[in-house]
Amino acid sequence: MSKIHVIALANTFAVVDIVIHSIAVFWMSQSPESFLFILRYFVEGLKLETDPSVHLTISDYFFGTALEGAFFWVLGASLAICYNFFLRKCSKK
Repeated sequence: MSKIHVIALANTFAVVDIVIHSIAVFWMSQSPESFLFILRYFVEGLKLETDPSVHLTISDYFFGTALEGAFFWVLGASLAICYNFFLRKCSKK
């Protein structure tokens, strides 16, 4: 088994998250009821309602996307580091 390149996995996690986050935000802005229907379908007992007074500004969108992308970058890097650590530990035996 070969080790995972940390930066590559972290970048992959971040890019995939940014794409999915952008699609979800666009979907929520265009059809909030259908988005909530899908959320309720996957999470039993989830009580959500649309609030028409809430509007997403472009700065909120970019800030949220950057923050979430950074979180997923750290998550990807952490997973790669843990994988490489345990790979090194197990291959020494």
